[in-house]
Amino acid sequence: MIDNEVFENKVRSYYKSDIALLNAYKETGKFKYVLKTETYVISDEMEATISAAKQKLRPVMELILPILKELHNREEKDFDYYLAIELMKSRHRTVFKEIEVLGLEEIAALNFDYKLVLQKIAQLKKHAENFPIITELSKYFKVGKSYTSTYIKIKLEAIFKKMKRADLKPSIQTLKKFFKLRPERTRVGANKGTKYLIEQALHKVD
Repeated sequence: MIDNEVFENKVRSYYKSDIALLNAYKETGKFKYVLKTETYVISDEMEATISAAKQKLRPVMELILPILKELHNREEKDFDYYLAIELMKSRHRTVFKEIEVLGLEEIAALNFDYKLVLQKIAQLKKHAENFPIITELSKYFKVGKSYTSTYIKIKLEAIFKKMKRADLKPSIQTLKKFFKLRPERTRVGANKGTKYLIEQALHKVD
């Protein structure tokens, strides 16, 4: 029993490292071997880091961005580079859908900073969400023109109803989210009132 345990421990020691295993084969004198080193485009260490992040409930994107930075900073964008990107896409599809909102070059311009990337993605998503509203508003509200509060509220109510945006209130304050307004006192005969001059559009319609 003791001899068996000693033998098993010895065998296990051979598998502690690649060098130990190679030395074990070499000592027998019965094997010929060639040492070949393989370099993987995404190392086991990288994958282990991402897996550990998942277990700790850390955002996967936070761990992927430094890896993307390392890949992006390589002097040559060779086959291995593109293979690594495609492998990461296939393994982390949800995260890459977010990343592709910006694109790698834009993310590189942000130095792969996790917080900056999240902020930029949120901005673009918000713009995409508001784009139909912005387009519709631009038909009825022109820079350099003045409008009464009654006109503004009636038009906004019609636009929001048409766009099915019950979350938006037809008010001057809501219009200020899309345009820079300047109140102007007006007078028609004995009647005084206020019009709102649109000085600037706060969102571009591309």
